[in-house]
Amino acid sequence: MNLKVGVIGAGYFGTRHAQNYARMKNVTLHAIADTNAEAAKRLARETNAQPFFQPHALLNQVDAVSITTPSQTHAAVALPYIRAGIPTLIEKPLATIMKDAARILRAAKKSGAPILVGHVERFNPAMEKLLELVRAPIFLEGRRLSRFSGRALDTDVVQDLLIHDIDLACALVGAAPSKIAAIGARVLTDKTDVASARLAFPCGAAAHLTASRVALKDKRRMHIFAEEGYFALDFQAQSLRRILTRDALSVGDGGVAQEFLERGAADGVAPLERELAHFVEVARGRVRPRIGVDEGCDALRLAERIVRAVDRSEAARRA
Repeated sequence: MNLKVGVIGAGYFGTRHAQNYARMKNVTLHAIADTNAEAAKRLARETNAQPFFQPHALLNQVDAVSITTPSQTHAAVALPYIRAGIPTLIEKPLATIMKDAARILRAAKKSGAPILVGHVERFNPAMEKLLELVRAPIFLEGRRLSRFSGRALDTDVVQDLLIHDIDLACALVGAAPSKIAAIGARVLTDKTDVASARLAFPCGAAAHLTASRVALKDKRRMHIFAEEGYFALDFQAQSLRRILTRDALSVGDGGVAQEFLERGAADGVAPLERELAHFVEVARGRVRPRIGVDEGCDALRLAERIVRAVDRSEAARRA
């Protein structure tokens, strides 16, 4: 079955989505839509697709659609497709406010349209392996640092970067945090550019997550302390190491017995390519979305709680 897909938004993420779809077998990248006509034409020409200049112009054109427009427009752009029952991939965050996320959730439940939220790190092979191995995390420490790019400035660093690790921490623990404390700062923009949050979970687990979009170099890592051992995950290298186990301590080797569990994707397939391949299977009705609209709402709800905590800490600092 050939699947006709469209991409709405011809910016950085839209370009990556379109390029991946254009390479897939049994998938036709039919259309690119963007209100910037030149951007739509450029990407359509590059990927052999048809350009359109209004976000809803693809409603009768495609079997599935990727929404890669600015985050604050996600609800307005996605809702007509969802109401029409069209399988829809919405880049993270699902929306920038819970009111819009709730509208998407209601529309999806009414129409039955499958929604995949683009939390791409769930498709990182190192994270996939970690989720297989860890059942009882005790403490998680995540650092997600990026150099300033000038992209995604319609959101703060919590919704832009930290939301990845919020989602992953909750997936690993299997629950939402009961307590949140956070601090942050505006450095180069009028929104929070650096944030650090501590999450306490009902089971006693905790996570300390830091994100910056004004760092000197990119770094995306997580350390996990669990009953199954101490794990180090590098999202960029797609690698996972188990560094410390109780068994290693018992044999008297000092406890350090590094074991590579994942050395990057063995098949060489990037996380985004894995995510889009999964979405194609979702659109064909073969699998359920790995990150559905409910999970997207949960991540956004927690991001909002962290933003409010950051705002309170900034107000206290200024007082």
